[in-house]
Amino acid sequence: MSDVSELLQNSALFQGLPEEVVLRFLEASETQSFKAEEVLAAEGTPVATVYMLTKGTVNAGSQLVNGDHGGSVLSAEAGSFMGLLSIFTEGECISPVSVVASTDVEALVWSTEQWHALCEADPASGYKIALAAGQTFARRTQEWHIAVLNQVAWGLE
Repeated sequence: MSDVSELLQNSALFQGLPEEVVLRFLEASETQSFKAEEVLAAEGTPVATVYMLTKGTVNAGSQLVNGDHGGSVLSAEAGSFMGLLSIFTEGECISPVSVVASTDVEALVWSTEQWHALCEADPASGYKIALAAGQTFARRTQEWHIAVLNQVAWGLE
């Protein structure tokens, strides 16, 4: 098993799944590279892509409604997934944050259409993956809300 397939196998979404499931997802993916400062997804724009970082680090951040810079609400590194919201939608969804490469990044990339087809081909594994993705997204959403509240209320005491 390659380093990338081991990273996928040990990720929160694929941990404990059969090796053949991991290999199907790996074979269906494309590898993309992003330079530091390059935008993977811009806040408020349509996305229909799931990324798993294999090298490098990204930051996700948000702008506040009043135009103030909201700052980073999440930092992610190799083994982390981005674009999880798109798994739960038909077609495109709107990115709730901007995801920007902090360093040079390599990622496995799937369209949400590919992701849905792979999960539907093996419903038991698809359910486990969707459950883990939902749990990851829920945890991140909670972290984002706390980060944004801290940034908004920093001067209120």
